[in-house]
Amino acid sequence: MPFCQNCGRVLAENEVCNCTTANPNPTGTNFTNTPPPPMAQPIYNNVVNQQQPQKKSLWWIWLIILPIILVVLMILAILAAILVPSMIGYTNKAKLSSMNSSASSLYKAANSSIVELDEEGNKIHGYYIISSDEKKNFNIPSDFDTDEFYSKMDNFFSDNSKVEWFVVMEGSYVTYSANSENWDSKKLVGTYPAATTDGPTYYDATYSSNRSKASLNELYKDAKSKVDDKSSAASYDDYYTYY
Repeated sequence: MPFCQNCGRVLAENEVCNCTTANPNPTGTNFTNTPPPPMAQPIYNNVVNQQQPQKKSLWWIWLIILPIILVVLMILAILAAILVPSMIGYTNKAKLSSMNSSASSLYKAANSSIVELDEEGNKIHGYYIISSDEKKNFNIPSDFDTDEFYSKMDNFFSDNSKVEWFVVMEGSYVTYSANSENWDSKKLVGTYPAATTDGPTYYDATYSSNRSKASLNELYKDAKSKVDDKSSAASYDDYYTYY
């Protein structure tokens, strides 16, 4: 009689035993195979989720850096408070020195122009003021050739068209000169002679030693009053004969 090779059960003719399908584990071991997990899931369900490491706090670094920054800023502020005024003062003195140098050139140019006028037979004696602004010319002798003087100044004074100026004539010589970028500014006024780095010197230092800041217009008014006094003190003929 036929029988099942797995379970030993007697089988009918051409019968197939169903023991293989009913118990796929012929060895009799009682366990089932666990199907593999889906691809999207982890293999082990009991794996502990690992947390990302937390960033370390750097607040203690700022406690060190911040005081250093404050100290550096304080040092820079102190240096700026000391150096900036000094640099500004140095710059102003350098500019004033340049204007005084220009006034010296003006003084020499005016004297050279007067010498040439004298050699050409022009009357140059007396107390008067010649200015870059013809309206400010004061007490000019009637026979003095002002146009010729301006023409010669163009040749001798390179800054003639760049600055405003006036010169004081005593006899046959220029004794005082002053110039500036404009008539009303007190910032840059050059004078000659006896110019200082502190401020312009007024005309006739023996008469006035005032060296406070003044505009070119103020210096002109002061010089004009003194020239008027000197001109009134002596007659033109006496002054002309003296020189």
